[in-house]
Amino acid sequence: MKVLVYTEKKTSRLRYAFRLILRSVLGLEMEITEDQEVFRKYTGPRINYSQVPFEGVLTFRPAELLFERDIFEQEIYTSSFKGEVIFFTTKNQDPIPFDLFAASFYLATRYEEYLPFIPDTHNRFTAAESLAVKEGFLSRPLVNIWADWLMDALKVSYPGIEANRTPYRFISTVDVDNLYAYKGKGGFRTLSGFAKDILSFDLQELKNRVQVLTGFRKDPYDTLDMQLRLQEKYGFESIYFMLFSRFGQFDRNLPMYSPRLHAAVKDISDEAIVGIHPSYASNERFSILVDEVKSLNAVLNMPVLHSRQHFLKMQFPKTFRQLVELGIQHEYSMGYASQPGFRASICTPFPFYDVELEEEVPLMMHPFSVMEYTFTENLRLSPDESLEEMKKYIDVTKRYSGEMITVWHNRTFSEKDQAWKGWNRVYEEMIQEALQ
Repeated sequence: MKVLVYTEKKTSRLRYAFRLILRSVLGLEMEITEDQEVFRKYTGPRINYSQVPFEGVLTFRPAELLFERDIFEQEIYTSSFKGEVIFFTTKNQDPIPFDLFAASFYLATRYEEYLPFIPDTHNRFTAAESLAVKEGFLSRPLVNIWADWLMDALKVSYPGIEANRTPYRFISTVDVDNLYAYKGKGGFRTLSGFAKDILSFDLQELKNRVQVLTGFRKDPYDTLDMQLRLQEKYGFESIYFMLFSRFGQFDRNLPMYSPRLHAAVKDISDEAIVGIHPSYASNERFSILVDEVKSLNAVLNMPVLHSRQHFLKMQFPKTFRQLVELGIQHEYSMGYASQPGFRASICTPFPFYDVELEEEVPLMMHPFSVMEYTFTENLRLSPDESLEEMKKYIDVTKRYSGEMITVWHNRTFSEKDQAWKGWNRVYEEMIQEALQ
């Protein structure tokens, strides 16, 4: 059943916002018209997005955002409705007292990240800077919640209308920042490792390094077999994001030309999707990113279509324009390392919108809500406390037929450091919860 939307002026922002809610989230067919007669005569579900009065039609009085073309600091005043945060409220609007389309556009496009902000040490937009943290809704997928309210309102006048939401889906993703703890590092890095162990009197680390390099012990970060056993046991989807770069201060995997790395990439690709993990350095020069993607393409002998930024470093919209130029179709960086939650306030995949160019681009954003690093390094929660927090995000994602994406790092599975002890159990129990 197609929904017809009336507006006095079609804009790129408006088309995107309505497609986001009606198509991406609710799975409904839709059309937008500026013709009042066509709108009046239509007998199916209708939404009036204008100041023009139509008797008995679900009406939204528009905020200005979807009719603007430049990027401005928006005056956001939040209030509460049905226990959830809302903004862009309008007077005398019933049954939904705010412009949910403009508000959803603001959140999903990450409009605030186009504006000046105070970056962290890695020049990233921080969770603390976000409206979601300031107003306390980072844990809530507001776009999905608001879309449900819209669906309920449409059903009042059109009882036969039904949403066609994409079914809930769980995807485990693993970032391979450092394939091995000791192996394949090259002479200089290996000697530096020995020197560090000796100078710090870390005899256990020295012993481990010697045993691995002499073949008497498996490298602790070599955990792929264990992960694949769980994948086979439970039948879940996996994506591995491979740091495939030259060595640098924050890019410390095996070098991109390493035969060991190439062999590991091919082994993983037999069992799961392999995506690119663009290096820290690639954020400074596009030529570096081009080299990384093309090199990984060559090793896999197929185009790389999936990407997640190393350190979650991204610049709106530069990062995403570059990924599209290189043929990337699916992006998985939409989340924070410092806190769990919904960075774009949505738990379903959605197309990227370039607010500077005012156009939707062919790149699907896949937001994640949970990263193990957040709990082990930032929040310092125990494994059991972390698991309970993860379950909350699994439950809410199921409730709104979202895509539950979790982020792990291959080194965590080694349980080599004290902070990682018990996390293999957490991973398996989280999978069990996500698949129920």
